[in-house]
Amino acid sequence: MLPWSGRRTSSPRRKRASAWRSGKLDEEDYRSLKGELTAEALAALEADEQARSGTVSGAAAAALEAEIAEARAGLRSGAVCSDCGFANEPGSRFCSSCGHVLHGVPAA
Repeated sequence: MLPWSGRRTSSPRRKRASAWRSGKLDEEDYRSLKGELTAEALAALEADEQARSGTVSGAAAAALEAEIAEARAGLRSGAVCSDCGFANEPGSRFCSSCGHVLHGVPAA
């Protein structure tokens, strides 16, 4: 996922820590989620480092180009919410995540 494609108002780390502090998430689940998100962040940082150094493999470059093309198509179709960045189904009139009116499709 591109860094800007899943834009949220609060980071997953903050949400996880908040859920743990409020007792909604037990210690074991907290540690598990923390490990998963840490591994995901590390992989993203390593991919970024490779991209900056020009050592991206052909398969990784092709996957990145496909994701960029998908993001651009979503933006052109109006399916990506301008308010929260959520990628909605093509033809949607309202964002499935936040309810914002999607500009690419007439509201009524």
